[in-house]
Amino acid sequence: MKKILLILVVALVVVSIVIIVRSRDEYRIKKKLKSLAALVTKSKGVDEKGLALIARAAALKKLFARDCSVSLGEYVPGIRDMGEFVPDMLGIEEVVGMYTMAMRSISDIKVTFHDISVTIGDNRKTANTYMTAKVKCAECFEGDEGIDAREFEMEWEKVEGKWRIKEVKEVETLY
Repeated sequence: MKKILLILVVALVVVSIVIIVRSRDEYRIKKKLKSLAALVTKSKGVDEKGLALIARAAALKKLFARDCSVSLGEYVPGIRDMGEFVPDMLGIEEVVGMYTMAMRSISDIKVTFHDISVTIGDNRKTANTYMTAKVKCAECFEGDEGIDAREFEMEWEKVEGKWRIKEVKEVETLY
């Protein structure tokens, strides 16, 4: 009887540790998403230049894995209109380049993530998130008060103990 009780206690402790660790990883990923939203949000009247913009770009770069791939679907019309070639899949350097170009040319943009679902891989070194990204930018989108909302899937990997975005792709939704 004592042996069964001891096995049950050990099993309960192991299950509790797994739940706590997974919750901590989920919390860290959601915190990274909040940082991402804050970095790509810009308020009217705030014009960061020079070192401030470089610091924000560096912070953005730290959220992504070195070999990341980003596919956002149909791009913001203002970026395509600038005459720049925008490939379907972006690496980290292209993401940072587009970010700095957008922060220089757009005066007001707000990005928020909603309905975030996080699934941690069994190895605790990978994760997937599904979410709705809502972008409000009157300069970028015509009609509906300049609002665009899309579903995205992100694949994450843990690099040196820190969660990094490995892949971003738009999830096709039925209309």
